[in-house]
Amino acid sequence: MRYASSILATALCAAAYHACAASPGMLWGVSTYAARSGAIVPASAQSAAVDALGNLYVSAADGPCVIALKYTGATGALAWRREACGAASASAVAIALDMRGDVVVAANADGHMRVLKYSGAAGAPMWELRAANGALDVAHGLALDAAGDIFLLGKAAGDSTELWVAKHRGSDGSLAWQQPVDGGAETAPVGIAVDGGGDPFIVGNYRDSGGDDDWYAAKLAGSSGAVLWRKVYDSGRADTAAAIAIDAVGDFTVAGASVTAAGNTTIRTVKSYGTTGRTVWDRTLEGSANARAYAVAVDTSGNVAVTGVSASSAGGDDIKTLKYSAGAGTLLWQAAHTGSGTGPEAGRAIAVDARGDVAVTGTSRSAAGAELRTLKYAGGDGATQWSYGGTSSGDSGFAVVPVKGGTYSIGMLDGVALRVVKLADGAVAQEPANVQGLWWKDSSESGWGVNLTQQGDVLFATWFTYDENGHGLWLVMSRGERVGDASYQGTLYRMRGPAFNAVPFDPARVAATPVGAASFSFTDAEHGLFRYTVNGVAGSKAITRQVFSTLAPACGLDGEAGAPPNYQDLWWSRGGAESGWGLNVAHQGDTLFVTWFTYAGDGSGQWLVGSAFTRAGPDTYSGTLYRTDGPPFDSAAWNPAKVAVAAAGHATLTFSDADNGTFAYTLDGISQSKPIERQVFATPRTTCR
Repeated sequence: MRYASSILATALCAAAYHACAASPGMLWGVSTYAARSGAIVPASAQSAAVDALGNLYVSAADGPCVIALKYTGATGALAWRREACGAASASAVAIALDMRGDVVVAANADGHMRVLKYSGAAGAPMWELRAANGALDVAHGLALDAAGDIFLLGKAAGDSTELWVAKHRGSDGSLAWQQPVDGGAETAPVGIAVDGGGDPFIVGNYRDSGGDDDWYAAKLAGSSGAVLWRKVYDSGRADTAAAIAIDAVGDFTVAGASVTAAGNTTIRTVKSYGTTGRTVWDRTLEGSANARAYAVAVDTSGNVAVTGVSASSAGGDDIKTLKYSAGAGTLLWQAAHTGSGTGPEAGRAIAVDARGDVAVTGTSRSAAGAELRTLKYAGGDGATQWSYGGTSSGDSGFAVVPVKGGTYSIGMLDGVALRVVKLADGAVAQEPANVQGLWWKDSSESGWGVNLTQQGDVLFATWFTYDENGHGLWLVMSRGERVGDASYQGTLYRMRGPAFNAVPFDPARVAATPVGAASFSFTDAEHGLFRYTVNGVAGSKAITRQVFSTLAPACGLDGEAGAPPNYQDLWWSRGGAESGWGLNVAHQGDTLFVTWFTYAGDGSGQWLVGSAFTRAGPDTYSGTLYRTDGPPFDSAAWNPAKVAVAAAGHATLTFSDADNGTFAYTLDGISQSKPIERQVFATPRTTCR
């Protein structure tokens, strides 16, 4: 698994989600990784659904497997995970819940449609449906009626241009009917929705004999599959549909894009009567090179909300969100989110909550790269209620789901992990205290400690303690996810790797073994609680900052370096060339407390401590390296008198600027020198002054 292969690998430098001054309170956030090599990929804007208790269900693909996951609404705990695997790559299409809370997942695997039903409570498999060749081979959409029967939109395999709609009974998956809906040459399916009477509507993209792209829509009878009407929407130039939504009276809205006479594209929204398909109103907005809609939703009054992309006045693209009135299609408001960087931005999913407020998620851009961005707008006037996001090398938003008192945002983290965040719709949360630094219980348990590095909403914790034989042991929580305003949790790993003096140091030989879990919760910037489970042994420690100077620094996210800079941070080999070892530096006044985590000659983890590196020049600190033994980490009563300290060498840290330096040392008679830099694994990073 990518994030477990090396705790200091470049892949760990994924960005987190930062709740800034304009952000909502984050109730919890969870990242779920692939069970095999590769990434977990959510389905689409239909990737998620919520039950009556507020629990969240997500569908995704994990290599050749289609997966369904249930997250407990209160805590984000994974209640169950189910997978159905094939021989080739799978892709998830959608997930939906019936009135009993049971779960239906539509996907494609091994080139054919696959539909699975699970019980919502425990995830027990109920039935599975696979397409026969020549039937509804490739699924493109899923919708359920009030009785829990299932409607699928798809396309036959091979060269056929026909769309298919099939109805399956929710009780056992048996086929009620299937109906070809021939839109003509090269018709591509887009979406399906079911009205209150149980009749399905479909939309697709149709290319006529003259090569012109148009929208194609049809309504079928839910009882028989008979086609009630068909309609082509043609502006005279290229038109591309992206999404469909049904309102409470059975009228439907399609959103997408149309090309203008000048060759630009517009966000196009068309509302039509469900009974006949006749157009109620047709609106276009924002002619630009990239303007288009990707998602549409309706509120309880029938007003239409649309999100997509448009050109930014500052250059690049904006996430564009619009709201139209139900009857006349009057533009009630429009809102644009402009990222701080340049590059593609777009709203990919939209939902309306019980109050009529509009939630949007998609991909935005910062100076550091792509970011998942979720926004909440007041339904009445489009005022921004909050904005939530974070930066990484490849984050993106897929789905958004309102829930009582909050909003679920579903996307991808660093293009690899499935990221689920629950955001509070109430008061804006204040930024929690920054906890970067060296922590211990107190002098009654001197001899062990934990170094914390905070960047964004990720906590990197290195715990220095002792194994069952009393020898030095270090364990690492390389990605502690924020699960509350001041709480973090993650997996604990025990590491093995090349000896500290190996030349070259080969990071491919670094191995991470999960041994348990850790959590940290803080009451303020100086006090917290550390809980752990290691090899089945559970424990907890009240912890405080270790203060060894009267000039302890103040630390905060995204600040400017002081003059001279403070070096309190996590450091590693420059460029990550020797990922797998590192230095924790606590900087107070003119003293550095340095903890070096590395490996002994047999590959086992060892740690050395420089408890008093003093200033030897303007940018240079030197001191003795010590090796310690002590009571095992799970000792019922910690006795600091059993901590034995022995000098093992000497080291010097010389800094060329605030972010770069050289680590020169002599350990056990072996002398070496390494270029080092601050390790950045999330943004914004912490700066101490």
